[in-house]
Amino acid sequence: MKKIFIFIVAMCCIVTMRSEQISGECGPAITWSLNTSTGVFTFEGAGLMYDYTSQNAVPWHSYCNIIRSVSYKTGSSFPNLGGFAFIGCTNLQAVELPATVKSIGDYAFKGCKSLTSFSFTPDMELGSNAFFGSGLTSVYLPEGVTLGNGTFRECLDVTEFTVSPSNNTLTAVDGVLFSKDKKTLIVFPVADNRNRTSYAVPEGTVTIDCGAFSYSELTNLYLPATISSIELLAFSYMANLKTVRCLATTPPAIHYQAFQGCNLSAATLFVPMGAIAIYASTDTWEEFGEIKETNGTGLEETYHSASKSAKVFRDGVIFIEKDGNTYTLSGIKLQ
Repeated sequence: MKKIFIFIVAMCCIVTMRSEQISGECGPAITWSLNTSTGVFTFEGAGLMYDYTSQNAVPWHSYCNIIRSVSYKTGSSFPNLGGFAFIGCTNLQAVELPATVKSIGDYAFKGCKSLTSFSFTPDMELGSNAFFGSGLTSVYLPEGVTLGNGTFRECLDVTEFTVSPSNNTLTAVDGVLFSKDKKTLIVFPVADNRNRTSYAVPEGTVTIDCGAFSYSELTNLYLPATISSIELLAFSYMANLKTVRCLATTPPAIHYQAFQGCNLSAATLFVPMGAIAIYASTDTWEEFGEIKETNGTGLEETYHSASKSAKVFRDGVIFIEKDGNTYTLSGIKLQ
């Protein structure tokens, strides 16, 4: 009986020891290991890492909530971090990769909400949605760094973006990330350290990128006459949005979900004089509760989306336009 008891205890010890360290391969000559007690994840080896195409393909994904730090054994050298590598690792706080890593795969750190900083190195290629919804607080991008689609989307804790002047594809203006030619606004820092309630998109900007202002707490937006394209979810979930002033005489092409999650019926859209009718009949733009146009004299015309009617000031007299007819305020139809 005593021998059986000792044997059982010994077996338990063996199981415990094994459960503290798990490992496997993640490339032809690269291995990974994870200490399940400390949450330390370690790469070792050289050569290409497998580029995973889903989170379920990642061999350590079932342990993602355990991982707290990522590092590598001295002498290890690999050029890439595979796609989906640490997606959903909500407790991941620190990442140290070899200087040889020049490619971060798609969705690699998506949802890593405890990851507040990351060292981006020169010439690093960042995949689509690589840091989507991560906990980064500030982002510095050195020369040669390039982005995929939505690399920094919904990073709600970013206070500002800064970019090396030597970067040939990206730049930052007042903490906001743009393409180098400043024609595409890529992403506005949600946790804006300038505490702005209003933001004027610079003249010359042509495109507002996918998810660029998602979850921003801005109240007022100013869009220049040069804007011609507004992408999917560009202004989504802006709970405080009250006014949008768009100086384009022709409504910019806009994705039907650009303002998803916004209460447009309680917001006002300001447009150039003479443009009210076209905005009021254009998909998505017509969803604003009011559409107003001003001429700089204090007179304005207001379109109400609920009743499909317009209040018009003419020669100091107010009329109501509805369904192609003009009425006085007392309801008399004018011929």
